This record gives sequence, structure tokens and C-alpha cells, in this order.
Amino acid sequence: MSNGRYGLERDFGQERPPLWPKLAAVVILVVVAVIGIRVCRNLDRETIGQRRALVEKKSQPEPPPSPTVMVAQSVRPPQPLTDKALPDELRTMIERADKLALDADLAAAYLAYHAALLADSNNTARSAIEGRIGAVALPLVVSRQPMDGKTPYTIQRGDSLSLIARRFGVTQEYLMRANGLADPNKIVTGRDLRTLDHPKFALEVVKATRTLTITLNGKFFKRYQVSVGRADDTPTGTFKIRNRIVNPAWWRTDGTAVPYGDSENILGTRWLGLTATGDTANVQGYGIHGTWDDSIIGRAASAGCIRMRNSDVEELHLLLPLGTPVTIKP
Repeated sequence: MSNGRYGLERDFGQERPPLWPKLAAVVILVVVAVIGIRVCRNLDRETIGQRRALVEKKSQPEPPPSPTVMVAQSVRPPQPLTDKALPDELRTMIERADKLALDADLAAAYLAYHAALLADSNNTARSAIEGRIGAVALPLVVSRQPMDGKTPYTIQRGDSLSLIARRFGVTQEYLMRANGLADPNKIVTGRDLRTLDHPKFALEVVKATRTLTITLNGKFFKRYQVSVGRADDTPTGTFKIRNRIVNPAWWRTDGTAVPYGDSENILGTRWLGLTATGDTANVQGYGIHGTWDDSIIGRAASAGCIRMRNSDVEELHLLLPLGTPVTIKP
């Protein structure tokens, strides 16, 4: 520390310190710097590659599910025909349609069942045939299998799923289900869709039998058991669907809201609000909704609305756009 020197310096007198320690330190620093640069470049290269792969993956349209896979798992084998009084020709028509359904040719089965329904002039097997139509109808319309009333459409630049739904008179949920789309906000220009083209769905509720029937373009589509008003207070007449709500809140008569998920909320998973049309008296607060208590289905047990199993009302919500006509009969 003599002669005013500080730190770790040493007094060598006239002798200069050796250079090799400093050179070794410099070499070590250079080696470390080179290794660090290479590591960073490799990391950057990996990150860029991952990002590029992610972008390419997003930019590529998802392959549509196989039509056969989409529908074959949804169709159960029909119940055997046990009515011995069934005419042989009608029995043969139904069994031929059954085979088409089990082979996943649902469009052909749908037409064949309707042909059998027309041939059954005495209503000998109407219930069995309508049950079979109902089993294939929904899987058919939400698949990519072609059928009368469906049309192909290629997504254009500037399209949105809601815009396409309005263009063809269907719901956005239907377009997603029918074309295997996971996110309504992520659609790819150039992807081919298949959709119903302005389908004419209609509902008919019969309070006496506690049934709700859907027709498509004037033909039977599917029938459901429902619950109606316990004091015969379900209104009758003509209506249309005015709003559609997923996971609805329920409003008490005092104006307080019971949110979805609350144990006191009775509306189930979907709500289809009704408004009167034509000469039907205006009503407020009536609609078609789900229930958490399936034991009331088929009974007069509601406060006036039409209650359905959650799985059933979800099918209606999927298919029926705003404005769908609803007729309620005594």
C-alpha cells in the first residue's frame, strides 16, 4: 500500500507485473461473451420458431369433423317394431329407413321415415315413426351431411359468424355446432361451411297432452314432453320468440333478480321469451325454459310458462332464431 497506491496493487519496484493474468481474464471474458451471445441467439431462434408455428397454426382452417363421426354416435338403434297388426308394406318401409339410420345415412333415413309417415294413413305406427324421425332429425341438421334445405357457404373477408347467421336465418350456436367451430370470434376466410338456408321452424304446444312439437318446413321434426301451468294459466294463441337467453336470471314478482346458479332460480339453463302475435292478447313474462326438477315434466306444475328438461330446451335454443312462430293450444 506504499507510495500512495490503493487496492490490491503490489509494489514491484522497477519490475513490471506479468501480463498473463490480465490476458487470461480478457480471454475468459471474451469466451463468456461469445457463449452468452450464442445462447441468446438460440433462444431467440426457438422463440421465433414457436411464434411462427403458432401463427401458422392459427391461420390454417381447422379440418371439419367427419360427417359420419359427427352423427353416427348420436343415433341410437330404434326399438323393434312389435305391432303385429302393422301392414307388411309399412313395416318394410320403416325397417328400410332403420337400416339407413344405422348406416349413418341420416338424410336418406329422414326422407324414408317421412315417406312411411305419409303411407301410414291409419296412424297405425305414427308414434313409432315420429320417434324415429326425432332421433335422426337433430343429428342430421347439425352435421355436415347434405340435405334438402342446406347450402354450402365459403367464409368471405369481413365476415363474422353473427353476420353469416343473420344472412341464412339461423342461430350462431347452430353454425358453430354444425361446422365444428370452437370460437365464434375465430373464423378463417376461405373455410367452407354448410348451413340450413332460412329454415322455417315452428312450434306447437298442446296443453292437454303436455307436448311441444317442432316442425321444419311444415314437416314433423321432433316432439318433447313439457310441463304447463298448474292452474291452466299458460296462455293460448299465437306467439313468436322475442328473446333468447343462456343461463338466465329469474325475476321474482317483487322485481328482485335471482341470478343463474342460485338454488332459487327455477329457469334452468335456457330461456326463450314469447310475445303475442295476431289477435292473441298481449302477455308479459311468459316463455319456454328449462328446469332443475325433471319430475315435473309431463305435469301441470309450472306458474304458467312452458318448462322443459334442460337438455331439451338447449336443443330448441340451438335451432330456433328470433321470430320463430309458436302456437299454444288448449
